[in-house]
Amino acid sequence: MDECLRQLHVITSEREILVGWDAVAALARLFWFTWILGTLGQRFPFRNAGRLLYSFVATNRYSLSKCRGGACRIAKPEAVRRQARLGAFWSCYTLGFFIRLPLVLWAGMKAAAQRMSIFARTYHKRLDLLDGKLTILFLNGVLPNAVPLLFGELFTTLLYDGVAVDPGSPKMRRSLARHLRRLKPKITKIVATHAHEEHVGNP
Repeated sequence: MDECLRQLHVITSEREILVGWDAVAALARLFWFTWILGTLGQRFPFRNAGRLLYSFVATNRYSLSKCRGGACRIAKPEAVRRQARLGAFWSCYTLGFFIRLPLVLWAGMKAAAQRMSIFARTYHKRLDLLDGKLTILFLNGVLPNAVPLLFGELFTTLLYDGVAVDPGSPKMRRSLARHLRRLKPKITKIVATHAHEEHVGNP
């Protein structure tokens, strides 16, 4: 039983007992999507490399996973570090970091490019809807411009039937005034959706 807990054991239909990497390769050959792994895993030099890798994982399985005492549960990284061998633990986490890093950087650059594109297309612009009854004014300012560029949130004021919704902050007052000089709308009421400064700062 102790040996079975240390390494995977597989009994074939011919009653042959395969252990460790040889057991993994035998199981891999049973499925079409891992068949090539199991087939190559029986041949030199892949078999030797597989045995070395399996031995490392089996020896350090508690360091490389969140399983403790034969039962898996979610563990805090601090608790894992205390119980794990540092070499195995940090080699696993470092490898995972460098595998994910290109994807994280690409996703960050793609999102930043999208935010910049949207900001450029809406800068000093307005959008007229419902045959001109509804107008969306895109507001900006030196400091407020950092928000759409960093986080993607756009500042807008809505004009509908004489009602101005969310007139913006004092830092966007010049931008709002520029829009109003062009439109010359007749505003009878001002409504704020909530009491944040960027929504109610221009009464």
